[in-house]
Amino acid sequence: MPEQSADLSAREKTLSLLLVSSDDPAAVKAVQALVANAEPPVEFTLCQGIDTALAQDVQTTILLPVRLPLDHLTKALRAGQAPEVALDAWRDNCEALLRRCRKARRRMVMIDAGMLEAQPAACAQALGDRLGVRLAPVAAADAPSGSDLSPIHSAIAATLLAQDSSALELTDELEAMITGPISPRTPGLEDISAAVRNAASLTKERDLLQENLQQMFSETQRLVAEKGEHEKKLDSRANELSESQIQETQLATITEERDLLRESLQQMLTETERLMAEKSELDSKTQLLNAEIADRLLLKAQLDAINRQFDEARESHRLRESVLGAVILRLSAQAREHRAQHAQERDRLTSESQSAQDETV
Repeated sequence: MPEQSADLSAREKTLSLLLVSSDDPAAVKAVQALVANAEPPVEFTLCQGIDTALAQDVQTTILLPVRLPLDHLTKALRAGQAPEVALDAWRDNCEALLRRCRKARRRMVMIDAGMLEAQPAACAQALGDRLGVRLAPVAAADAPSGSDLSPIHSAIAATLLAQDSSALELTDELEAMITGPISPRTPGLEDISAAVRNAASLTKERDLLQENLQQMFSETQRLVAEKGEHEKKLDSRANELSESQIQETQLATITEERDLLRESLQQMLTETERLMAEKSELDSKTQLLNAEIADRLLLKAQLDAINRQFDEARESHRLRESVLGAVILRLSAQAREHRAQHAQERDRLTSESQSAQDETV
């Protein structure tokens, strides 16, 4: 009975964790909800930053939710950050994080925040096995929706990552430290299809804008021509008034008509200036759309290159598995041969020992 009570007390002992609060409050809340109903219970202390957590008790496990580079780069590109700036910023942050975590690798428990939203059940199972507790998955909060260009940003982010060897090495090390499922490095087929659809939509929108611009330009030319005709009429009326002797009432009427024509011309001039300003703005938008369409074509070519690299890597992996299988079979045969030789040697020694005992008797 005392031993059973001690075992029960040990099982019910509360596990202590240090939860690192990052710049991703949604991921931190998801981890808090996940460990809230753990069995046995789990107590966690919220630490502001990895340095604060590492300065705590050296025996306490540190739980750190992280997001992989595809999520970071997509978010930065969606915010309007330049691709090379976004990649450099992520690489610097990742190097700093891994430099701190390498010294306390045994204490660190990383979990992919993106997969915590996408596959909460698998993350709960993997994290529970790592911590030695039972965790029940919780419903993931709705991820914030991006713009219509999010699939294109995701594809660009995957291309940036695939072309930078140092970023790939950092990603390999980061993924090796993560517990549970890991987010893919490239967008899925659905995201790629959405990117292609968005590029086609941008092309169509550019064509419509160009058509509207041409119509507005034609309308502006017509208004300018009408303005010239009205000015000629005004000049003609003024000459007629100076040369003719007309009654005062007729002169007043003509003057009023002239004022009305001037007011109409002023309105038309104002409208013409507004149309010219809109034309200039549409020209700028058209140039931007043309540049973006060129980027989409380059992106498609880069995506094809990534797929080819993936096929080559998979074939290389298969060949390595074949070579390793052959090596394992050869080592197994050598081991069986060594065991047979040891057995023969043991039998010989046993026989010699028996003979010696017989001689002694």
